[in-house]
Amino acid sequence: MMTAGFAVGAARYRASLLGRRGRCAGGGGAAAGSVPESATVTAGDRRLAIEARNGTGEAGRLPRSYAACGISRLWRMSDAAIRRCAEPDVEAAAALLNLTSAVESRTWWADRLRQPGVHAIVADEGGRVAGAALLGIVPNFRGQLPIGLAVAEAARGRGIGTALARNLAGHAATLPAPDGGIGMVLRDDQAGGLRFAERLGLAPTNHCIGWIIALADAAALRESAAVAAARAGVRLAESTVARDRERLVEATAASVAGMPSDTPMDLAAFAAAMPDDGVLVFADDDEGTAGVALIRPDGAEGGWHTSYTGVAVRARRRGVARALKLGAFAAAAGHGGTTMHSENDERNAPMLALSEAMGMRRGRGYWSLAAKRLTRP
Repeated sequence: MMTAGFAVGAARYRASLLGRRGRCAGGGGAAAGSVPESATVTAGDRRLAIEARNGTGEAGRLPRSYAACGISRLWRMSDAAIRRCAEPDVEAAAALLNLTSAVESRTWWADRLRQPGVHAIVADEGGRVAGAALLGIVPNFRGQLPIGLAVAEAARGRGIGTALARNLAGHAATLPAPDGGIGMVLRDDQAGGLRFAERLGLAPTNHCIGWIIALADAAALRESAAVAAARAGVRLAESTVARDRERLVEATAASVAGMPSDTPMDLAAFAAAMPDDGVLVFADDDEGTAGVALIRPDGAEGGWHTSYTGVAVRARRRGVARALKLGAFAAAAGHGGTTMHSENDERNAPMLALSEAMGMRRGRGYWSLAAKRLTRP
């Protein structure tokens, strides 16, 4: 099957062609209420004259004249204007980009859309934000230029995503080529989104499996965390990102070695992107910091997210990770949290086993994708 675009007056349409050859005159068989207009579709060596019924072909069956021409679907293309994202657009744009996230992240996306230097755009369809995209958000991975792109479900299939992607590709072409290429994160239950990303030249580099757990009473969790910490030979201490951002960078640097990753993390950028109210749980022993867990509210009522859990190489295989996760659960519950979400790289067998052993169940995860440069669709 292939598609071809055409125009009737000022309106643009797209047809799905079943591969028939030759010329077919449009005419009879139009559904009741149709607006008979004629147009010529050219697709390779196929030149087909058809009628454009109300611009969509969504109501009822396609008329016989369409099928005779090998047309299986006809819909009207969007005339949305692509423009810069302004402050009044941020809430709607963040809600759309949140559709690509494994957990509730509207606040995070809104912060990125407002970030100086970000190329943030929307598709304006009659005053409504039908799509949003950005390029240049704070990266987690060194030398990588991240992007985000989303289209409202009701507006998909009409060229809006393609128009946004063309704009991003054009802007990316004006920037110095990033050493780490272009990066994108996409939740793993969006097969259509993955296919679209692959059209832009992006390919999966790794897959993170999602987990979720309902949090127990904070006091009970603190008791369990204390027992696990004693067995691991560590002491747990709670802090905030605002208070200990520098220590977060140091603890992450000591614990990131050996973790599955195809791109080196930019630890300073990672820490800088974390909100001030993010909660840190440190595991300390006589030699210093043995590990750290970073959690934050995810924006949903009672929802919390584990952004990072890491144990220093010297302190591994002692149960420190279990103590940290229980300490993180207790901290979230103490702040009113009712659920905790996390993701683990599917190659990180120890953390996958630990999450399962702690009673977490599988939830929504995400794909990481990358490309040397964006392919203009």
